Amino acid sequence: MLHRSFCDFVVTDDPFLTQLKAFYDYTLLGAESFFHIALANGPFCGTFIGRNHRLANWNRRRGCKCQYKAIVDWCGCSPNVFLTTDM
Repeated sequence: MLHRSFCDFVVTDDPFLTQLKAFYDYTLLGAESFFHIALANGPFCGTFIGRNHRLANWNRRRGCKCQYKAIVDWCGCSPNVFLTTDM
């Protein structure tokens, strides 16, 4: 969840964001880290709550189907959906 003021900041011409956006011009799947870096290193760095605990099990034995497997190691894989039986 992102606060409106942070979202407003992300679309400005702030020098920090200009450099960050230039870096992400050459990044695959930049949306998976752009906002995290902008939040943690910009003027809103003191506003995020970092106590969220996460668990993602990327169990590749369940199958990864992707035509680009020779290029990237994550292609076609998603985190497992945890079920009650996993507990």
